[in-house]
Amino acid sequence: MVDTSSSIELSFQTLAGLYVINKLSPIVGLTCGIICIYMLFTPYYYVSMMYFAFMYSDRHTPNRGGRPCNWLRNSPFVKYFTDYFPMKLIKTQDLDPGQNYMFICHPHGLMSLSFVGHFALQRTGFATIFEGLNSRFAAIDALFRLPLHREVAMLLGFISVSKRSIEWCLRGKEGTGQVVAFSVGGSREVLDAIPNTMNLYLKNRKGFVKIALTTGTSLVPVLSFGENEIFEQKVFEPNSRFRRYQEWLLKTFGFTQPVPTTYLPIRHPINTIVGMAIPVTKIANPSAKQINELHDRYIDIQAIMGNFFYQRSGFLTMFKGLELRVVTLGVHFWIPFHRDMMLMGGLINSTQQSIEWCLRGCRGQAVVIVVGGGRESLEAIPNTMILYLKNRKGFARIALTTGTSLVPVLSFGENEVYEQIVFPPSSRFRRYQEWLLKKFAFTQPVTTSLLPFRRPITTIVGKPIPVAKVDNPSAEQINELHDRYIDILPTHDQFKQISHEFEHRFDYPMAVGCIDAIHFPIQTPKEQAHYFCNYKGWYSVVALAVSDANSKVYYVNAGIPGDCSDSGAFSQTDIFKQCDKFTLFPKSSRRFNNNTLVNYHLLGDSAFQLKPWLIKPYLYEYNMPRDQVHFNKHHDKARSVIHTAFDRVKARWRRLSTPMDFKLEQISDVIIVAFAMNNLCDENKCRIDPKWIRDLQTDRVYSQPLFRNNDRNADQFSIEARDALKQYFHTSH
Repeated sequence: MVDTSSSIELSFQTLAGLYVINKLSPIVGLTCGIICIYMLFTPYYYVSMMYFAFMYSDRHTPNRGGRPCNWLRNSPFVKYFTDYFPMKLIKTQDLDPGQNYMFICHPHGLMSLSFVGHFALQRTGFATIFEGLNSRFAAIDALFRLPLHREVAMLLGFISVSKRSIEWCLRGKEGTGQVVAFSVGGSREVLDAIPNTMNLYLKNRKGFVKIALTTGTSLVPVLSFGENEIFEQKVFEPNSRFRRYQEWLLKTFGFTQPVPTTYLPIRHPINTIVGMAIPVTKIANPSAKQINELHDRYIDIQAIMGNFFYQRSGFLTMFKGLELRVVTLGVHFWIPFHRDMMLMGGLINSTQQSIEWCLRGCRGQAVVIVVGGGRESLEAIPNTMILYLKNRKGFARIALTTGTSLVPVLSFGENEVYEQIVFPPSSRFRRYQEWLLKKFAFTQPVTTSLLPFRRPITTIVGKPIPVAKVDNPSAEQINELHDRYIDILPTHDQFKQISHEFEHRFDYPMAVGCIDAIHFPIQTPKEQAHYFCNYKGWYSVVALAVSDANSKVYYVNAGIPGDCSDSGAFSQTDIFKQCDKFTLFPKSSRRFNNNTLVNYHLLGDSAFQLKPWLIKPYLYEYNMPRDQVHFNKHHDKARSVIHTAFDRVKARWRRLSTPMDFKLEQISDVIIVAFAMNNLCDENKCRIDPKWIRDLQTDRVYSQPLFRNNDRNADQFSIEARDALKQYFHTSH
């Protein structure tokens, strides 16, 4: 049964999102301006004249703290806007209300909606999280030149992003505890606001640094994860007319016109982290050198720390012909005698120049890098494994410039050999640990014992990921390799092998995997429960999986809320975007009886959309043509491998078939590990009792939701490809 109150709340959230976006859109402001000008030529001309006179007399208000209306900012309707995504604000340290701060926000995204919700509307708990601080969000000055639009913007807590406006707030006009938040990247980052990427423009943006020095204001970096994911925009070629128009707008007016694919943003969680403040000493007239030093200090707020090990575990025997070097922090080579021990142990400096020197020489060189570095050392807690990978892309760039294969290495037991004291985030020693990390790129964990525990450590060296050499890789190429490393999807040659196995086992050509979604029951969540209630009436999370012809799952995306359809869940994944760009599978195709080309493709059920790279069965109807029935039988037979994988996972780990009471962020990890362990069991031919499978088939307490998706939106190429396969099965069998 659908929760009516949840549906009403969902509707209010959508309306609130639509309202706020309308108020922020420049198009709405231009429309208001046109209406005001039009009224000058009507009998109501005096209304427009009076308003334009008010605008002129009020022209300095956006530069003097604005005109925020706490009643409007605190209204329940505005709260629905922040719950639409939802948004979450996370602090890393307490901020002294006796000082002023500049919150430097990254990335800009299309509309900076997360920063609007946090710092302009203050509806995510800003006043509670940072007691004694008052925040304003600085927006482009053109926003305050649009009639009526400017009034709403100021009521919502906006001020102008001009130097005069920011300095007015920070120079003590309203006392201490003032926070001015703004996005440094500005409209330039708007055109690069692409999902699953984060391109920041910082190198030549130094105006905020000069203001910080002249006002003695601390800088606070703010990073928002999810801001770029709430809109998808159409990216135009650099030399296209519309791209040149976008660049012209940017240079002439300071803003540009992106083309989003949807008017309403995508419901995607946004987690915004407020970093640690960088104290700044006031300098009335800072020199260029002082500005550059503070700018470099802001950019270099995070560093990478390496770790090391020795070749005493049989590396040379297992990997004959390879010469191993391990990168470590450069500070090791500044200490007399200690540096010589490091060099004799096979360690090298962690600089790009050092790594590339080793890899550009002769063949057979292996360079080991611990990408997470010192940041992961503070998270090294027994029975946990927290990895920092999302924004670590330097190794991907080096791999591309040198044409070096990437090999993932995972060590089980490394976090269990020590127990450390974990200090609260706001404690003095934790701040000291973070300060060490930022200043010297290493930190000081506090272990409970001097000697490590006797624990077995098993290190698995994965399969190499081949990398083609690119002398000057673009950001897109680096991101693609980085995503490929994280996902560890099969290579093109491996996809071809999977296709051969499908054709050999099921006589189905050009298939490279079977895709399906499965719902796992969970306890009723304490927050946002309606997102996890599927139409069957029980709470669940969705796991989307792709398997090969032997039921080995090579891709899993788990933790998707249960109210999402299979097709909707799939469209939010990275693998969908790669498939849609035709970059994941081999680009070769095969001609069939009617001379139609068929690409390598996945096999999905009726819940998915028909695509050139995803073939689904014909919708089952009364009196279906025989050739369609014949095709569906072959399709279902080949697609049964994914259901076999699901049955084995649930049979081996029955806990997944009962409502899980873990934290939501842990449930996805549990599911992914279950699929990985199932692959290991299958590879080692671990027996599975048939009774376990039979027990699953009789357990119908949590029956799986079923979805259907018609073919109305399918393109002609997809329809012709499926018809060609239908004709192939009909004539050859």
